[in-house]
Amino acid sequence: MYQLLILATVALCASGGKVHINDEACGIGRPAVIEKNSGMITFPKYKSNQDCAWRIVVPAGKVVLLTFDKLSVEVPRGQSTCGYDSLNIYDGDSATAKRLQTMCGYSSASYLSKFNITSSGREVFLTFKSDEGGNRAGFIVNFKAIEKPAPSACSGGVTLTKPGATLAPLMSYRKGKFYVGYRDDLDCTWTITAPSDNYIILYSEPMNKYRPDEKYIDIEDSSDCSLDALSVTEDGVSKKYCGKRTLFYVSNGNTIKVHFASDESTNKRGFKLGYEFKPKTKEEDQMKGCVAPMTLTAPVVLNPFKDMKNYSNGLDCTWVLQAPQGKQLKLLLSESNMRPKDFLVIEEKSHAIFLANEATVTPQTIFSSSSTLTVQFKSDEKETGPGFVLSVDLLDKAVDKLQADDTQEMKEKSDTNSGAIVLIRELINVLKKKDF
Repeated sequence: MYQLLILATVALCASGGKVHINDEACGIGRPAVIEKNSGMITFPKYKSNQDCAWRIVVPAGKVVLLTFDKLSVEVPRGQSTCGYDSLNIYDGDSATAKRLQTMCGYSSASYLSKFNITSSGREVFLTFKSDEGGNRAGFIVNFKAIEKPAPSACSGGVTLTKPGATLAPLMSYRKGKFYVGYRDDLDCTWTITAPSDNYIILYSEPMNKYRPDEKYIDIEDSSDCSLDALSVTEDGVSKKYCGKRTLFYVSNGNTIKVHFASDESTNKRGFKLGYEFKPKTKEEDQMKGCVAPMTLTAPVVLNPFKDMKNYSNGLDCTWVLQAPQGKQLKLLLSESNMRPKDFLVIEEKSHAIFLANEATVTPQTIFSSSSTLTVQFKSDEKETGPGFVLSVDLLDKAVDKLQADDTQEMKEKSDTNSGAIVLIRELINVLKKKDF
């Protein structure tokens, strides 16, 4: 008899357009089950030590859209975590399903109007818990059955075949005065495919239109990016990014996969990424990147920051220069304008043969003894500069070997300390290993 009474009360409360605080949602009969196409959950002036739950079910073949008219839930002072009272939303029929969002704090109706949640199926599960004090005005949640939307980056992944789109994670809401950034438990994938004769340039853009110079990503940091992470994968090789830094990536081929995953805590501002397609035939354009292995067939100019006022913070760029068989490389550093702790290193056969930093006087000429050189540029998180201009030319080994030998001999004779070159190379290797 008691069970029948509870079930009847649930049905009565679920039949109207509004479901108010009641024994079914917050008592022994929880969750309150609401089976409707649309409605509203109104939870005003909640009490201390409440533990409430609602299960929303819409018709088969539909999904649930949640919007919010009001949110006033206690949040710890000076924090952005929901450590006191919280509203949790799950993508399924119970609290064991994937958590879509944890909400607390105060947000205005105008701000909440920009924030919504869509389930992946026909059910969502809401829970609310309050502690022993500090109660607030509560919340109002609207629900509506809608057609299942097309796959998105954070729901099944998307493939982009045209330039001009923006990559960004699903954003959260504002907890009082705190900007939370991206949502918890995200799993977002963008597959970018350019035409077969193009490569891809991926770069971070300003997240704040009023601060156009702040071109960085802001993702929860860890030494190995094991918490929240943005990764770029090409040909099975992935590079992870986290922390607050710039992102500039140049592909070797015409397809990359960008993936972002977040955990359940410590959300940051997120990121906004743009991308461009560039024809592979334009070698000078292909040199404008942070990873651009190339086989040179004609002289080129490595001027990667030509279109920028200054290079970005946190760069770790590598260019592998590979000359055709029977050729060697001649590099001319004609301009060098870098800041303290930013440097350019040229390596041959894993050994550093040249270092350029803020004190380098130009021009400087470097010859290879083989057909391959690696150029690396690294910047720290402080001030930046215009960068450098490095001209790359091809020499015939048989004709120009004497010129290269003469140049090396002149460099060694000009050094009064016979061990100076060895010491400089050791210093370069130490600088390269140093984590700025």
